[in-house]
Amino acid sequence: MNTHEMSHLFVQYVNGWKTSNKRLILSVCDPLCEITECYGPKYHGIGQIERWIIDWISKNHRVSQWDILGSFFDLPARTAVFEWTFACYSDHRDHYFKGCSIVQFNQMYIIRIKEFRMEPEQYYPFK
Repeated sequence: MNTHEMSHLFVQYVNGWKTSNKRLILSVCDPLCEITECYGPKYHGIGQIERWIIDWISKNHRVSQWDILGSFFDLPARTAVFEWTFACYSDHRDHYFKGCSIVQFNQMYIIRIKEFRMEPEQYYPFK
């Protein structure tokens, strides 16, 4: 798998969330894929990932922004890191934060995503 293929799979995953397209999200995930969200929940396998997507959409939660800012690749390890900004509406509130995803791939699919979050407001405490 090359950097273009890795990027394409992750962009498809992101676009699936941005458009609430369950089929698109699942199409890039290996049947045994594991996803860990930045605030703790973990989903293992297509069945759990599908339940998560259905639950998210049924509650009228929506991803309003997910912009990929940069990427880093380790081809021998089939691993990429994607830095992003993210905004969504869930639990009757708007949320916005920055973060990154560590994404691992096999020959064809995403096999693992671990998300990490940081505060959107960043500053230099010492000038």
